[in-house]
Amino acid sequence: MLILKDMEGENIIGKNEYDKLIPRGERYHYLPTLVSKALELSGADLKGYDRGLYDLDEDTGLVKVLTKGRSVNMKLGKYIRRIGKSEDMAREASGKLSAMLEEIRGAVLEFTTTSLEAEHVYEIGPRSCMVGCDAIRAYDGVDTAIAFVRIGERIVARTVVRLHGEEKGYIRVYGNNDLMMPLLRKAGYGVSTDLVGCTLAHIEDDYGNTLYPYMDGDGGFDDGYVSRDGRIIVFQYGQQPNTDGRINSCLCDVCDNEMDEDDSYFDHHTEQQMCEYCYDETHVWVEGESYHIESEDVVEDMDGEWQLSEDCCYSDHDCVWIHSDDANFSNFLDTYIVARDSVSVFNCDTGEEDLVLGDMAMEVDGVSIITEQEDEYLTNHKESEDEDD
Repeated sequence: MLILKDMEGENIIGKNEYDKLIPRGERYHYLPTLVSKALELSGADLKGYDRGLYDLDEDTGLVKVLTKGRSVNMKLGKYIRRIGKSEDMAREASGKLSAMLEEIRGAVLEFTTTSLEAEHVYEIGPRSCMVGCDAIRAYDGVDTAIAFVRIGERIVARTVVRLHGEEKGYIRVYGNNDLMMPLLRKAGYGVSTDLVGCTLAHIEDDYGNTLYPYMDGDGGFDDGYVSRDGRIIVFQYGQQPNTDGRINSCLCDVCDNEMDEDDSYFDHHTEQQMCEYCYDETHVWVEGESYHIESEDVVEDMDGEWQLSEDCCYSDHDCVWIHSDDANFSNFLDTYIVARDSVSVFNCDTGEEDLVLGDMAMEVDGVSIITEQEDEYLTNHKESEDEDD
């Protein structure tokens, strides 16, 4: 998979040009390992993905790509779309790569060891309508625990795990699935399982009623627990009496409304679990990828359209973002202006042609000048005529 082409599919001609574009210390002849793995996990055929991509900056998560005779940094998703691959593949591979980079940066799989820890994970991790329910402490049993992943001070993913036996595995991941799944597999919990046969901790309320946590999974609606010798044993899935929760239900981190977990959206920018309404209200689609409106990667241009920030210029004069294709730089204003509103003028300060907004220009003796430079232009013009005489 030698890199012989740039992103546009043009051949890189000769060793000298290759040496000029790619610094010797950064030279790769194959796709970077993490990029290849992200593509493979996303089900991609690696053929055709090596067009100019020669390195990965693990600190920023950006790939290094040869394009139009120069080396640039960009997001993997943007690169995948630029070479004509599907938007679904761009989103999938970007998520896989982000998860692997977080793992490299120190994200590890942790397990609760006490009932108080289990409650704490539910309180500060991906939201659930079980938050505040004493029944969470039942997961601190001999066969179960809560596995979770922490990034900094935030718990970004959690799942109940079955700790022992042939059925050892995870139940359902809440939060950042792409980050948690590789860690579960590495720890030996990569198999989707259930809690049938597991013994949970026996938790009672103030009136002596046994409390049962919600169970994720498929099944009927018969009683799902049996109490035997003071132990609570799961014997089948279903909705149980005396529970204080609802199957597969959680709360939106933004509006606190209850929602079905399968209908929720995880936002990587804020590390929040959102309902469809809140997600749509806070996200925009740009070039086939979803971005949070507060992300530095996107901006709203002067026409109210969302654009990639790297494709736009900010006008200090008009206080708006302008797409690079629609912007001209004005030396007189020392900022970008809208191309369709700009006119070519003679700038007395530089003695060269310049661009300004149409309402800032005037014509004198057939020459377009900057209006506020009229006196200067006339003085210089008269002096020039006197010298000619």
